[in-house]
Amino acid sequence: MLNYVKDTQRSDLPHIRAIHLESQSGAVILDAATRRNLEIDFTLSGGEEHTLYAVYDSTVTAMGARHLRRWLHRPINNRGEIERRLDAVASMVQEYRFEPLREALKDIADLERILSRVALGSARAPGT
Repeated sequence: MLNYVKDTQRSDLPHIRAIHLESQSGAVILDAATRRNLEIDFTLSGGEEHTLYAVYDSTVTAMGARHLRRWLHRPINNRGEIERRLDAVASMVQEYRFEPLREALKDIADLERILSRVALGSARAPGT
């Protein structure tokens, strides 16, 4: 697979040394039909409004949006992890730290994409 990626990118990928399968333990596996019927990204009629993602999306960064999509497509089934996430959200809401955090994150660039471009040698300075 790594050779295929190298061929399609037409360059070496020094930042990628190996590919590892993501563990499926601790997650509910959703097949394509289930994801479609849950209307995670698209409604059954093909729209993007009124989807599960649209209802929950209050992200302010591209990285946050991608992370939310990953969580919706691979929901966890570990009770302890679910409770830790709920506790973290409750703490932020109770201490009213949600809005200041959102404001601070608004200025964060898409670090994942920037690092990918740097590794591929295709990064450009802003405004060029």
